Amino acid sequence: MFLYGLFLKKYSSRPCVIVFCFYLLCLLSWCTGSHKKLISSQALITPQIVNIALRPAVSVVNQQINSQLQSEAGSTLAQLPEQERSQAVRLILKRTVQGMARNETNTVYGIPESEIPIDKVYVASDGKVDLAPVFNAMQPVIAATLNTRIGQYALIAPLFIALFTFLLFQPLLIPLQIIESATTLVIFKVLIATRFIQIRKETIEVERLSL
Repeated sequence: MFLYGLFLKKYSSRPCVIVFCFYLLCLLSWCTGSHKKLISSQALITPQIVNIALRPAVSVVNQQINSQLQSEAGSTLAQLPEQERSQAVRLILKRTVQGMARNETNTVYGIPESEIPIDKVYVASDGKVDLAPVFNAMQPVIAATLNTRIGQYALIAPLFIALFTFLLFQPLLIPLQIIESATTLVIFKVLIATRFIQIRKETIEVERLSL
């Protein structure tokens, strides 16, 4: 009760949107805190979540890779027969992955090179690639890698997740603040117009005694 009273004393005079943001942050912290067991057991991120998160990114990656292939080796690939073109594209992608994995851990963003099934890439007859089959096959590996990294910060992960979500929703709250300010102004004008609230000037006489 003491903490609740302290909260009311401090935040009751602030705009309701700010108070709502504070409540939202607390709620998100509690929700993510309730998933602490999933974080510690490395089961928070599932392949289904990875699938949803990667779905819009796959098309962007495909466009970038196809654009790069066209600018770097488009004329050469166009002269090859379809089967040789497909083999050449697969070889280029495989060498690219090997080049990205040339580090001490032999990984690409934490994923071992051996766990990247680049041979599953789909190559169209015109030489354009689609990495969706590769990402689909990697969903369990990506989920396991993310869970391992999140598990290293299990104690503070709930707060960071809540803060990230709060910042993500912050731009959506700006229109609410504008609406709140406009609504407050309209309400006061209506109350003044209906004389529910009366504003009048009063002259107060003050006597001063000087020695």
